[in-house]
Amino acid sequence: GAGQRHTLSSQNIPFLGRLLDNVTGGNIFTTDLFFVTMRPIYNVPFGGELGYVEDPMLGEMVTPRIYGTFSFQVTNPEALIVRYLGLRPTTPQEQEKWIKGSFMNSVTTVIGQVLVEQQKSYLQLMPMQNQIGQMFQQAAPDLNQIGIQVLGVGEFRIYLAPDDETRLKDAQAELGAAKRAAKKAQIGIGQAQAE
Repeated sequence: GAGQRHTLSSQNIPFLGRLLDNVTGGNIFTTDLFFVTMRPIYNVPFGGELGYVEDPMLGEMVTPRIYGTFSFQVTNPEALIVRYLGLRPTTPQEQEKWIKGSFMNSVTTVIGQVLVEQQKSYLQLMPMQNQIGQMFQQAAPDLNQIGIQVLGVGEFRIYLAPDDETRLKDAQAELGAAKRAAKKAQIGIGQAQAE
């Protein structure tokens, strides 16, 4: 287990031990040694495109991007080694890239859920930053399964290309004008009925 020391010895059968040492050159016991940091890792950048998607409230197609930072910690080194690393050699950069990719999948899922379930526009997401950040953290079950816990989400921003943002703002203005016209018509009908 993690943090435990085990001594391997062939002293129980001296004759067999000498024979194996002669045949193998003294290397009868081979092992893999993994060093896993369990300290928190902060300010890990994540981000990229969220895909070509429809703004559910305004009906416009846009390509939003998100950029931010998060922190994580290995909480179960054995699960990390057995369920993710296995026996293949990887670099810390490759491991971090995979963790960021898995986290980004959770981010994309959460953004989609918030937009659809709460009928929000991309223009309305930034005031919900704290709530959305907590949802990112809770939606990282794949990482929990391999012994990694997301500790928190730092600052993040959702960006729209200038032409996408202009289209959404124009659609929002049209929607606002239609709502105002409907209210005026409703008031007019109410007044006509009162007379």
